[in-house]
Amino acid sequence: MVMATIYTIVGENEKAIDELELLLFESAHRDSLPERETVTTLADLAADLDFTWNVHLPIDIHPGHLDRKIRRQAADVIMRVIELTAPLNPSTSTLHLSGITGEPEEPALRNWQERLRETLKIITASGIPGRSLSIENITEYPLEMALPLIEEFDLEICLDIGHLAVNGDSIASAFELFGDRISILHIHGVEDGRDHRSLDRLPAEIMASLFEELKKFRGVVSLEVFSLEKLIDSVNCFGKEYRLRE
Repeated sequence: MVMATIYTIVGENEKAIDELELLLFESAHRDSLPERETVTTLADLAADLDFTWNVHLPIDIHPGHLDRKIRRQAADVIMRVIELTAPLNPSTSTLHLSGITGEPEEPALRNWQERLRETLKIITASGIPGRSLSIENITEYPLEMALPLIEEFDLEICLDIGHLAVNGDSIASAFELFGDRISILHIHGVEDGRDHRSLDRLPAEIMASLFEELKKFRGVVSLEVFSLEKLIDSVNCFGKEYRLRE
């Protein structure tokens, strides 16, 4: 239950975290998204326990799909979820820009960018500010392929450290490339090519690079591990690594 988890993590008398990530990965079914009353309760909990929210938008949508109808459905879902979660006043709403894999030739890349441009125009024309959306790097393609759109629509970036690790990409290079647009980090461990493990599974050299960047980073850091046990292990690991580098 989300309520029990919040109380376990935050505590009723002591603040243990600054922000929680609300994962809304599915949107296809009637009960995939929370009721408005639940969102109100989550907002009240944040006020009572002194923390904030960020929202992960659904990943079962396809904003860069070849089919315009499917792209329009994706835009509608994004707008609907952002409107639903507005009472949470989230620091950001994180979005995957799907629809391509690898590093395609220039014509295919331009076509993908144009399809995404159409979707993003619909979303931002509805009044949603670009800076309220953070585009996440996913393992399917290098995020720099979407950078022209990120700049055009003034979007932010969710930098997922585990996804960088899976692809063998440099953390330092990603911070240098995306700079001040990075508003949130997803951090988690990687083991045998599988991500979202507890943070102590992150290779030592990647951990060292991460903490070097954290010295300068002033945005949100989310331990994206999907279970309370992994979260506790990750919090303990984070504290240990922080103390080692003080």
